[in-house]
Amino acid sequence: MFGVNDWVQVLDIMLFVIQYPYRGYLLCPCGSRKRIRNCHGDTLKRVMDAKLQDEFIVILSKIERMCERGTQNEKRKYYKWISITQIVLNAITGTT
Repeated sequence: MFGVNDWVQVLDIMLFVIQYPYRGYLLCPCGSRKRIRNCHGDTLKRVMDAKLQDEFIVILSKIERMCERGTQNEKRKYYKWISITQIVLNAITGTT
């Protein structure tokens, strides 16, 4: 759907959809350094219009739990992403 090569890019896109409204002038969360309207704008609009935010929150929560149970090497690899995900999910759910 997004044509990205890395799971971290997919997870970044999911976090973006959860956190922000569509703004075409923002940089695309895929990491291309292009503006959304010149990159994945149409796809992001469709995903956001489909109201998938709640489903993304559930998916990200499950991935976070799986990463916490992973090896030390996996934890180091995804540390930054896991930390950001925890902050976002805590802000959304109102937990600390």
